[in-house]
Amino acid sequence: MRSSELRIHDVLLCEDHPFVLMGLEVVLKNLIPGLQRLRKSTTGEEAIGMARKQKPDLALVDLGLPDMGGGELIQQLKQLWPDLKIIVVTNCDNVSTLSQVKRLGVCGIMQKISSSDHLQQILEEAFSKNPKTPAMDPFTSSLLKNHEDIEFTPREYEVLQEIIQGLSNQQISEKLGCALTTVRFHRANILEKTGIRNAAELTAWFLQGQRKRH
Repeated sequence: MRSSELRIHDVLLCEDHPFVLMGLEVVLKNLIPGLQRLRKSTTGEEAIGMARKQKPDLALVDLGLPDMGGGELIQQLKQLWPDLKIIVVTNCDNVSTLSQVKRLGVCGIMQKISSSDHLQQILEEAFSKNPKTPAMDPFTSSLLKNHEDIEFTPREYEVLQEIIQGLSNQQISEKLGCALTTVRFHRANILEKTGIRNAAELTAWFLQGQRKRH
């Protein structure tokens, strides 16, 4: 199925960054010649209000909204319209967050740095094959493939990011504003989950996964 054959007439965009919103509008109009209505919102509540008035064929949703989490917005849109096609467009590279989003029934996940070709591929797969798992751009797909089997809590992932930067437990404690014992606890959990013995090996493991994305 080519983009010109996609049966998408009404699209809802939810993105709080004006330049990204403008860029998505231009790309979608180029990819979907039959597009009749494109509604733009900058908050989750605004998007929900628009969806209540008229069901869109497709919703593109950012995860970093000013009034609610993207996951919460997706759940509310799905409650309104269970079969609504939703594509997440995000800067998020937190494996735990993306894994949770993947389970919410979205049809696609892509990074904002991705090309319009990736969006076209996701649209075509979502509307022609009706996949059981979300279509993803290569960056997101590789990220989840390399690290999704290990489920870190959001706090563990924050600590992991600082370990990768070479920070000591004390420095992480000061930067994240938590007790030193808390950092030690999360570090121990991270090492146990990955089966890795020290920070140097942990950094090598993480960076190996990063390189596989490119």
